[in-house]
Amino acid sequence: MKQLEPHHDYVGRFYDQIDAAVRLEAEDPIEYAITLRYLQRYISDNVTVADVGGCGGQYSELLARRGCRLHLADVSQRLLDAAFARLHAVGPGSQIESQRRASISARPGCW
Repeated sequence: MKQLEPHHDYVGRFYDQIDAAVRLEAEDPIEYAITLRYLQRYISDNVTVADVGGCGGQYSELLARRGCRLHLADVSQRLLDAAFARLHAVGPGSQIESQRRASISARPGCW
């Protein structure tokens, strides 16, 4: 697998060192609740979703419970591992189609 660009790797290592996996629920419950509401309203059941920068899998959990197939991408391996563990702990882990440490902005044609 191709290595991340140095600045993407730096960001990934930063997020590997902090407890970002629980930030949404613990520190930003209003943001979390509003985003959940929008996901429920605008993402259909049983579709394929790319969760890019998905933190600890909080939003992926909702989508997986609704039958969505998930492709997880994040610059932080720790957050990918947390999302994987969260989804398998609550049951919908089988909805993960792929998981990759990557930066979407590093893809040709992005942004």
